Amino acid sequence: MVYKKFYINIIVRIILLVATCLLIAFSVPTKKTFLILNHSLLLVIQIILLIRYLNKINYELADFFESIINRDYNFLKFPRNKGKSFDKLYDSLYKIEEVIKKSEIENILKSQYLSAAIENVATGLIWFDENGNVILINKATRQLLNLKSIQNINELDGLITGFARVLKEIKPSENRLLKLNVDNEFKQLSINATELIQQGKRIKLVSIQNIKSELDETELESWQKLIRVLAHEIMNSIGPITTTITAISKYFRDKKGKAIDKESISDFTINNTLEGLEIIEDRSIGLKDFVANYRQLTNLPNPSFNEIKLKEFIERIIKLFSEELLKGNINTYINVTPNDLALIADEKLLSHVIINLIKNSIEGFGNKESREIRIVSYKDKRNVVIICINDNGPGIHQDIIDKIFIPFFTTKDQGSGIGLSLSRQIMRLHKGSIDVSSSEAGTNIRLTF
Repeated sequence: MVYKKFYINIIVRIILLVATCLLIAFSVPTKKTFLILNHSLLLVIQIILLIRYLNKINYELADFFESIINRDYNFLKFPRNKGKSFDKLYDSLYKIEEVIKKSEIENILKSQYLSAAIENVATGLIWFDENGNVILINKATRQLLNLKSIQNINELDGLITGFARVLKEIKPSENRLLKLNVDNEFKQLSINATELIQQGKRIKLVSIQNIKSELDETELESWQKLIRVLAHEIMNSIGPITTTITAISKYFRDKKGKAIDKESISDFTINNTLEGLEIIEDRSIGLKDFVANYRQLTNLPNPSFNEIKLKEFIERIIKLFSEELLKGNINTYINVTPNDLALIADEKLLSHVIINLIKNSIEGFGNKESREIRIVSYKDKRNVVIICINDNGPGIHQDIIDKIFIPFFTTKDQGSGIGLSLSRQIMRLHKGSIDVSSSEAGTNIRLTF
């Protein structure tokens, strides 16, 4: 409907052209040169006018779109009083212009809001392309690294060698820690990254946070817990030893504190002395074992990484517990997806972790009748290998679940309290993590690599 009159105008012009052509055709037999020339001139004029008529709107549309591309909205001025069809067309173009201008203003405002938010957010952010060219670096990053501005992340190697390489190599699923000394101020940086594809180019957005204060607080808390445990264990051994030595010493001294004659030593004294020495020996062995366990925690070997076929690896470990599982009437299920799923890890250290976790599950069933252990391994959406060990035991009480990784903490009468602590350290050596969730329905331990 908008262009109805436009079409009518074109049709009328075409009819006139056809009529003029017919006039020329009828004029030719008359051989009247004047008529033929007049009609031919009229035809040429009509063709020129039609072309101009058609090109006018084309030129104006071309100018409209070019001004939109160049964002020169002041250039858009269309003539009026050219007929209703043109007026409606121009009105439509003006409406399109207003929509585009409004949309662009909204985008500019959003961009300004986003830029302001990024600039003032407390977390340091660096946005750079595949060549390391910095697209964005916010105020928090500049303050954290004491920088004015940088053009390329390679300039960060001036702060610490290898800084740029860390930013280039970090993967979206990774977390890197980096120690940095800026103007004699020690900082512990936590680095995470996200990758985006923008206009066919790979862009990396890296977040940087100084977590030194959090680490210091956590480290202090860990040391306090460890010192309490060490003090408890040492006093449990030293206390009886000291008391026994004092008691034995009294057997061989008189009331004045002088040594008694050997003739005064009775069988009672000898028997009590032997019992005391046995107590001292027992406590000394316990203290020696405690120190050995502590050394085991603090002297882990560096991992030797090799490819491990997880299904075969887990099946071999389960065979080690075949007698205990049969005796305890415990069903085991293994599900590794895919069957050839492999992991790059230290087989000996990882065996220590899995064995310890399965042993904990076996010992934790108590009086429960229905018993089962499920071991599931797969890759998640981030291409990260997961190993889950589930049991349907009574679970871990919520009051102690946050203490189970503290060295020497145990609820078992004969437990050393280093199994889970050692497992966590081994997982850290693999740049992985170990997480525990528990309820009355059972316990789930998740290893992430």
